[in-house]
Amino acid sequence: MSRIKPESRNILNFIRDILSRLEMTPQELVAIGERIYGQRWKTPFAQSIGLSRETISRMAHGHRPIARQVETAARLLDQNVNAAKYKERRFGAKGESVTLRKGENWAHLIHCNSVEYIPSLDGSIHAIVTDPVWPKALDCLAGSDNPYQLLTDVLRKLPESLDIKQIVIHLRCDGDPRILCAIPHCFPFLRFAWLPYAVPSPQGRLLISGDVAYIFGTPPKAANGKRLLPGHPHPDYCPHAKPSKGSTNHPCSRSLEHVEWMIEKFTEPGSTVLDPFMGSGTTGLAALRRGRNFIGMEIDPNFYREAVNRLREG
Repeated sequence: MSRIKPESRNILNFIRDILSRLEMTPQELVAIGERIYGQRWKTPFAQSIGLSRETISRMAHGHRPIARQVETAARLLDQNVNAAKYKERRFGAKGESVTLRKGENWAHLIHCNSVEYIPSLDGSIHAIVTDPVWPKALDCLAGSDNPYQLLTDVLRKLPESLDIKQIVIHLRCDGDPRILCAIPHCFPFLRFAWLPYAVPSPQGRLLISGDVAYIFGTPPKAANGKRLLPGHPHPDYCPHAKPSKGSTNHPCSRSLEHVEWMIEKFTEPGSTVLDPFMGSGTTGLAALRRGRNFIGMEIDPNFYREAVNRLREG
């Protein structure tokens, strides 16, 4: 049997070393993705190579080996200086609106870009209760490219003539609270409230066990049975939220019971509640059930139509 010469052995070791360096790490994949497409890189990258976003996400978090074809595609895209940046979908929201009535209360729903429509609001709006687009939100949601700027633009364009007393921001427990820096300083922080789930669900290493509400502004007037502002719903009054079973088509719908509790505890009876990111209309439905008026804005035509139908039937 012929022996491998020392020179050949050195060459083989050199090749093995080069090949080991070519194996992409999750950190490298993330860095290349963000360099090409920005922070919301997973969806456009997955689309460009014909894989699902979930597959790319598992590779980026180290839960799955990075396939050779993914590595090759990433390196080729990284070399292409003309790679197109991902652009958020835009909707042709023209300001279509509908007004619905339930007893003495009303709901006015508007299909619009809230950043553009907010300055035209007039009359009295007493509270904002909303679940805004949050950092690391799903790419399919309008505004997910820069949630902090979106919330900042909406709140800073509120007309001074509005009589807003409270702002309630509703986030999931893993929602980045740094988005709250968008709240104007004229609304002092009041408290947070914990909104538990009946059945927590694991997502990666996180156990998603509830939502958090952050309340700013002035407390509603004290009344019998409402002198103290609680930090979580009483189980007899508001059962823990149950996992969504298709009651709406929105990918991030919130518990109706939770939103009803927030409106009941942190807004005035008979007041008008604004939600500039209405989604499928959960806040509006809760407001009507608790004897408040409602103004809701939504840019996605599908969610807007669903909100209209839910409030008509609710």
